[in-house]
Amino acid sequence: MDLLSAIIGGIIAGGILLFVEYLVRGREKRREETEQHKLTFTNGERRITESIFRFLGPHSSVELMQSELGPPNKKLKEIGGLFLQNKTSTKETYSYVYYFKNAQIKITSKDGEIIDSLTIEAFDKDINFGNLFFNDTSKEQFLNVQTLTPEMLAESRVEEFLGCLDGYRAVQKALDFPDFLYLTYFCDYSGDGDVVDDPNLLIGSVITGVCLSSDAEAPSYINVERPYN
Repeated sequence: MDLLSAIIGGIIAGGILLFVEYLVRGREKRREETEQHKLTFTNGERRITESIFRFLGPHSSVELMQSELGPPNKKLKEIGGLFLQNKTSTKETYSYVYYFKNAQIKITSKDGEIIDSLTIEAFDKDINFGNLFFNDTSKEQFLNVQTLTPEMLAESRVEEFLGCLDGYRAVQKALDFPDFLYLTYFCDYSGDGDVVDDPNLLIGSVITGVCLSSDAEAPSYINVERPYN
């Protein structure tokens, strides 16, 4: 009888231990799932630095983009780029939009494999893009601080575009060897003059964003609504 009681007690104790282990494992699994869910939406707490210009941009791979930046907040199909000569073009391009704490980023690719353009619009004043124009890392030029200079306007094309909420101005300049890329500045211009007829009106305007692109038509502006502040 004592042996039977001991066996039954052992079975009950073992069952209780298994049940407790089941509850603990279930709680840990739910915690892991919760953490994984949180990680999906952490871009809003991450900050981008100017190092992005050194490892990502035109001719880089979309695979590298996903490896370094993670999955985009939004993936779209859009028509062409800003400076399309043929405004009736219906050729679509893939657009990947990221929302970070200090900036929003848009990357485009015609084939979904190779990056054609990288656009950065900053909210803070901590992204230095000086080496993009001067090829000199000692030149500190920060988005939302640096203003458009006569040198930046020299031999550049200027156009005005209608955005979702307001118009914006784009100044595009070809970069020479070894880049052979196109750099487009987006300016905060509040004047009333026609900047297409007189680009000098933009001198002194604050640069809020830049775009590096592989060809003159590829630059893209970020017109996608940001889901949070």
